Amino acid sequence: MNASPFPPFNHSSIALARAHPIDSVHPLINPEFGRAKAYRIDRLAKSDVLAEGGHQGCVNTLCWSDDGQYLLSGSDDRRLALWRFDTHDFDSASSSRPVRLIDTGHSLNIFHGRFFPGSRSLIASCSLDASVRVHDLATTASVVCSSTAHRERVKKLVLPWDCPSLVISCSHDGTIRQMDIRDPATCKTPDILASWGQGINGISGGWPLRPYLILAGGEISTLRLYDRRRMQALRCGDTTAPCVVSELRGPDPATSDSDLRDLCVSGVCLSHTGRIAIGSWMNGEGIYAFDVDSPNEPLGPPFKGHANFRTVKEVSLVGLNQEYVASGSDDGNWFAWRLQQDPSDCDDCPNAGPPSAADPPIDPRLAFVGLEGDLEVVNCVQQHPSEACIVTSGIENDIKVWHPQRAVTSHRGNLSVRADPRLRQIIARNLTQSADSQGLSNFLLTILRRRFPHARNVQRFGSTVVFTRSPSSDSSDAPEIVSNTSPSDGHLSGSSMPYISPSEQGIEVPGASTSAGSVGDGDEWTE
Repeated sequence: MNASPFPPFNHSSIALARAHPIDSVHPLINPEFGRAKAYRIDRLAKSDVLAEGGHQGCVNTLCWSDDGQYLLSGSDDRRLALWRFDTHDFDSASSSRPVRLIDTGHSLNIFHGRFFPGSRSLIASCSLDASVRVHDLATTASVVCSSTAHRERVKKLVLPWDCPSLVISCSHDGTIRQMDIRDPATCKTPDILASWGQGINGISGGWPLRPYLILAGGEISTLRLYDRRRMQALRCGDTTAPCVVSELRGPDPATSDSDLRDLCVSGVCLSHTGRIAIGSWMNGEGIYAFDVDSPNEPLGPPFKGHANFRTVKEVSLVGLNQEYVASGSDDGNWFAWRLQQDPSDCDDCPNAGPPSAADPPIDPRLAFVGLEGDLEVVNCVQQHPSEACIVTSGIENDIKVWHPQRAVTSHRGNLSVRADPRLRQIIARNLTQSADSQGLSNFLLTILRRRFPHARNVQRFGSTVVFTRSPSSDSSDAPEIVSNTSPSDGHLSGSSMPYISPSEQGIEVPGASTSAGSVGDGDEWTE
């Protein structure tokens, strides 16, 4: 019997992780964390906007290099951009322009980009074109290897620390695949680690303390936590070790405002310690956090206050100890909640006026709302690995940089989130818009299904509608694309089927852009 390439299945690393508090950061994650500076997230303010010489479409992904000196961004313009930050003078980017723009070879929108562990030059990206590509910036060839094994759009990547040559990808075709860039055969046909009956929107994990854990979420009502070593055992024929370690259950279908098929997860995040798993459910269900060692119940009620109806948003852990849960919102702002509630948190803030009887209660864990993160929707919120800095992006073609302000100069002054009348109004609107948003979603899908009766998995990305044909149709299961970036063409790309725009049906679709090149990971409605 061939020896397994993975370490033996034992609990040594689990015991190591359990020795640390839930919200702690172990130095094995990154040596830069040893120089981390504590800061109050409620003092953050927008300090810079990175746009000049950058992207020409929605910015769908942000990722820091391990040393924090470079920021990688990916966009609808099918390019990656590399931005340099000076750690000696971190108040702004070293250059207002990217140090490099990378033509990836992707034919459609880029959804995710990642640095390989410990590298500044080796990068992986994935796209709406169903491909995964690996780029080496130190060579002239750029693309080291690529895979087109997925049948539908590829949404997220994980690059495990224990084997830096692996690229794990998830797709809306319902599979999680793994390729090894050292082996051309696996690049051509990556191994299938998991297969769902529904699309997968996000995966996270591969961190140093528990590099074998992979968290996944998508168009099912639960999160799934996988053990990559058990996935390997299954491929070798050992069916006694289930690869799904836990099913993490968020909203209860019995008490949820949504029915079971609407309980869709837009984004997931596994903490660097491998102890905390979070998932963001769409349609007003909120964000749930779990202790993966005690996964039976969530860590408290869902985090709410933002709006997550229109786009497939990421969710992340921010703060230098990952003590905050963060998410973008449909209102153009971004939100951060304390992972663990401070005993001093209360709803009765001394500076707050009496709330309206119609106002829904505000989560006492809500610590910060970043106003005007985007003119339309914020999709990405990412923390610098060692500095008090957060970057955000969304439907606009720029990147916002946030630092703690040296003095309290914001419009809120010393008011808490719950005491600010403007923020209370924003949050109240977000918490009460579920019915209207869901109604518009269903109406748009009804029109598309009438026009394309064999369509399934109908979804919208900015000004592009994507669907796959049903198995009962004679056509292949490859994704079809309807785009209004060139409405004068009057037909479906690659076929003779006519294009039907929402405006032709008298619908105003929020967040849609009609300019060429602004086809984003935006406004998505799911069956």
